[in-house]
Amino acid sequence: QAPPDRCPPGLAGRVVMATLNPKPFLQGLVGRPVVVKLKWGTRYRGILASIDSYYNLSLRETEELEGADSAGMIGTGLIRCNNV
Repeated sequence: QAPPDRCPPGLAGRVVMATLNPKPFLQGLVGRPVVVKLKWGTRYRGILASIDSYYNLSLRETEELEGADSAGMIGTGLIRCNNV
């Protein structure tokens, strides 16, 4: 909920939704460490190497995670957009 002291009149106490374009957000993460969670719960940690126009993700130095621990190094990987 939006804080009452920071809202325009009439919006205090209401849920405020904002639209975020994911492309610039993800492009800003290129070269940075990320954790990607797939639809079925599998998680991968690595450096986001690139993203294409379909939101496919390329990771380097990738490892699969089980809980907080590494389940093994994969190296370079490609995650298709429909799996995230």
